[in-house]
Amino acid sequence: MIYISGPITNADPKAQDANLHEFNAAADKLRAAGLEVFNPAEQPPGLTYAQYMRTDILALLECKAMVQLPGWRESRGATIEHNIAVALDIPVRFFNDWEELTVQTTHGQAEDHNGDPICCCGWDPARALIPATSQVVAVRMITQHIKATS
Repeated sequence: MIYISGPITNADPKAQDANLHEFNAAADKLRAAGLEVFNPAEQPPGLTYAQYMRTDILALLECKAMVQLPGWRESRGATIEHNIAVALDIPVRFFNDWEELTVQTTHGQAEDHNGDPICCCGWDPARALIPATSQVVAVRMITQHIKATS
């Protein structure tokens, strides 16, 4: 199962709706590629922040990989999820506006789209930034890696 991580909550209702749309679009693309997905945006309404995080973290622990959406660094919850994934050697991939896929390495030799060092999955650093010509290519790359490491 693939865990989707990113910013959800926002004081601006329009921004929060846009965040939910990003989660659902990512889930649709991953599912269309034949992957099982945990989408935190599909949780039932009305829970507290702590209840959502507890449920989400339990789901993350069962996942084979995490995909992080743009803006995750500005999200307290997504940052917590990222740190848990890295600590537990759960591979993390970044969908940068679906235009490129950034891959992490276990040795911190690669950089993300902001130039920050990243680590965690063991891919060749020479392939750290893989330009994708389309969203389909990015999803296919993730799918192939997950199937190869399963």
